[in-house]
Amino acid sequence: MSGRIAVGVSGAGSNLRALHAAVVRGELGAEIVLVFADRACPAIDWVAEQGIATRIVEGGDDTALAGVLAEAKPDAVVLVVNPHDAGFTVQHFARSLHRGIEPMDEVFRQVAREARVDARTPQLTGEKHLWPYWARLYEWAFGRIAGRCRDEGIRLVLVYLPTVSGSESYRKETDQLMDLGRKAGLTVINLEGTYGRTAPESLEVAPWDSHPNARGHRLIADRLFAELVAETGGLFEQRDEHPAPRFGADEVGQRLAVAARALGAGAHGRDRSGARGHPGVAEAAEALEAH
Repeated sequence: MSGRIAVGVSGAGSNLRALHAAVVRGELGAEIVLVFADRACPAIDWVAEQGIATRIVEGGDDTALAGVLAEAKPDAVVLVVNPHDAGFTVQHFARSLHRGIEPMDEVFRQVAREARVDARTPQLTGEKHLWPYWARLYEWAFGRIAGRCRDEGIRLVLVYLPTVSGSESYRKETDQLMDLGRKAGLTVINLEGTYGRTAPESLEVAPWDSHPNARGHRLIADRLFAELVAETGGLFEQRDEHPAPRFGADEVGQRLAVAARALGAGAHGRDRSGARGHPGVAEAAEALEAH
């Protein structure tokens, strides 16, 4: 039976095109059934020309996105998290409270009460007070996402992606994050060691931007694809009549075969100015409590 792939895009869609090419070559044993984005972009225009269904989810609304993915019926959802995500979760929650946004879920309301954080609390102070509660927020987020996936018969995979510069300073949070994922019933894949002994500066986009460059993405792609095949009971296996291909650096999307990157999933990077990268599970917690 052919697998079903839902792909989230935000730009030109280079990963999407690589994934589409692999599908056309028959290397994945799957088909792309939906491409979605939170706004119009070149990737949406291109995929429409290929005759593939597209959806625009305005603002990336969580409830709307969940509905779109339910309609697409993907075989799996892959959530990618990194060492900074716990901090992002706390940061966004503190910001929401400081702006006077009332949490919709009782878990968030209870945490805010216990931490004594509200609209009068300066954001940085709120972050400090909320930090001890980050694991409780993740436990809620993983549980909610896992519940939705189970209801739809979708396999949920949690991928831990370390930063290029190393994650040892986040060891405690990393171990706790993966334990929370396992307790929620997620298949957990740990990509620590992906970069080997390669000098971090040779894998970064620029001295001021720690996102992986093309070489870094090649290492991530090779390791992730191998782990997905090994850890998901054949869900990501390719058809027997085709040998396992060696993919290029810009084809990371192929490693997410039969994966819907949903509920804000993404791999984070952080530039030297402290700016955050693409949204991840940190935003999933904030989005789910805000809707």
